[in-house]
Amino acid sequence: MSLRCYPASYVGMSGLVPSDPQVSHSAPHSVDTGISLTRASIELLILQWYTPSPVNAANGAWIPAADEEIAYKRALLEAVAETLRARVAPTFVVIPELSLPLALLPDVEKLIDTTAKPLVVVAGLEHMSLDRYNDLHRSFDGATLPVDASSGRRINAAAVWIATDQGTRRYLQLKRGPADIELQTVMRGAESFVFRSPDQHEGRRLNFAVAICADFTNKDEVLRIRRDMGTLNDVTALDLMFVLQMNPNQNAVQFRTSVAAFFDAPVTGMAEEATLIATDKSIIVFANQARTGAKEEYGRSTIHFRFDPGALRRAGVSRTFCVEKHDGHNHLSAVFREDGPAAYLVEYVPLHRRNPGQPGSTEPPLLRRALYADLRTIAKQLEFREIEPVTHWLIDSWTRDQKLIAHEAEKNFRASAAKKEAALNSWTRACAAGIAWWKARLGDDNVARHHLGIVAGSLDASDPREWSLTTTVRLFLRNFVLVSLGTDRAFALCATPLGNVTSAGSDIAFVSGHHRWTWDTTVNEFYDGRRTALDTATKPPTVVLQETLTDVQSGTTYELPPLITEREGIDPDDITAAPRLRHIKVISGNVLYGYLCEAESHETAASVIAARIDEVLRD
Repeated sequence: MSLRCYPASYVGMSGLVPSDPQVSHSAPHSVDTGISLTRASIELLILQWYTPSPVNAANGAWIPAADEEIAYKRALLEAVAETLRARVAPTFVVIPELSLPLALLPDVEKLIDTTAKPLVVVAGLEHMSLDRYNDLHRSFDGATLPVDASSGRRINAAAVWIATDQGTRRYLQLKRGPADIELQTVMRGAESFVFRSPDQHEGRRLNFAVAICADFTNKDEVLRIRRDMGTLNDVTALDLMFVLQMNPNQNAVQFRTSVAAFFDAPVTGMAEEATLIATDKSIIVFANQARTGAKEEYGRSTIHFRFDPGALRRAGVSRTFCVEKHDGHNHLSAVFREDGPAAYLVEYVPLHRRNPGQPGSTEPPLLRRALYADLRTIAKQLEFREIEPVTHWLIDSWTRDQKLIAHEAEKNFRASAAKKEAALNSWTRACAAGIAWWKARLGDDNVARHHLGIVAGSLDASDPREWSLTTTVRLFLRNFVLVSLGTDRAFALCATPLGNVTSAGSDIAFVSGHHRWTWDTTVNEFYDGRRTALDTATKPPTVVLQETLTDVQSGTTYELPPLITEREGIDPDDITAAPRLRHIKVISGNVLYGYLCEAESHETAASVIAARIDEVLRD
């Protein structure tokens, strides 16, 4: 029997509902999924895929999904189906807010028909008119309708497919709490669903619910949702909350306090007689779309879980996510590292499946496995792997830095107006080529750490997101590109601790003074950290300096006496002493950048810089 959910004020034939600024909340509709846990874990597949803006920035008009987007996502859904075909664990496919084109609803049905069961698909649909929604909900088993169906407003809804061997059921749920910018354009819904297992015993149940972005940005509203769910007679606990998002700031205080309210127990300020659905053994899955190519704007899909003394240990260890703590709050967050178009496949062990009597060292982690697939390219099936944190962070930082490097060049280039644009374009292409060069050679984190260690000195064991090296890595890229300009000389990764790259038989190291050291102190620190390798080298390396308190004289290469030898009391003129390098070649990255900025054209600058580098390497 199908379930139709209509707010009491819904007019029906006209499709109009009296405007009501106050949302009338009611108990959620309890839906039996037919799915209980038979295995220790479930799998979550989060599609953080690229989705263009649904609104025209110029005139505010709604934009339907374009043919190009539909074709891209259809191919990805086919790859998802191929990926999931052989899996036996209960799987949830989670698709963010406003990111599933309506044209792809048949493709979701096809995915379900060809995929192992049980399977649940939770998807944020593209904006639609009320008429389109009225047509659509007739083919669903359950649907909530708007409280306020003012003419011209759009609907933001999530679709849920629940597929078992007994068949597939479908549900539609409207966004209940439009964001401020949506108040005049998006209809609000008052009702929701709680999807429950037929077996409610711990270790067997799998209860979940769905919210859409701003539904989860008000702590009082989250407590109200928990209270409404607490009135259900057949559900006492929630195991999964899916929050579909299109939001640039996952760390906004509204999200943080709302997540805290979801896990809060006991709840201060609530009436004693209020019953809240239990959430202490639940997680919240934030599925956020990669809406634009500007990686700093979207992403950070996250799994939140309640904090207690053993929570960090139980989270599990994966290079694909980092676990963030939040001082003053009651939860931890497993944040996925890739902010661009990506798919994440996570094996999750529900908290109530864990045996509390087991010693802590043998308890299964919550997130047993987390893999990543790049969605910029489409293959027959998704290619999952673990992310290398340091390598990913470094390439990601450089990708973000391209805008800033271009902006700095636009301010500093002195070329005439006729040649400046061409110079900027050439410089931008050179920086992109530099990133591609490193990306092709940084095979694993050991390589990335080695090269960052040369530039920045020793690196602690903390997560790279906690490093304060934003400027350092940007200048590292800029100086590497400068050294490689205007020449056909070949570069290779340096195989020794004396440099980052090797060219023309010479090692070249990019070294930071961290805005703390003079240029000579910086070079001495470089020497101190590599004295054994330097003292057995046959040719001195070239150090390209950055972030020093003092600079080398313009256009000058310094030969630095090995002061460490004198401190050890060894006579550098003793013919019986082991041979040691007497100098290190030094050049300033600022000087090279100055050549670039002062030149009339990019070609002139590249020629001058190449000649200067050749002169240094020949000495």
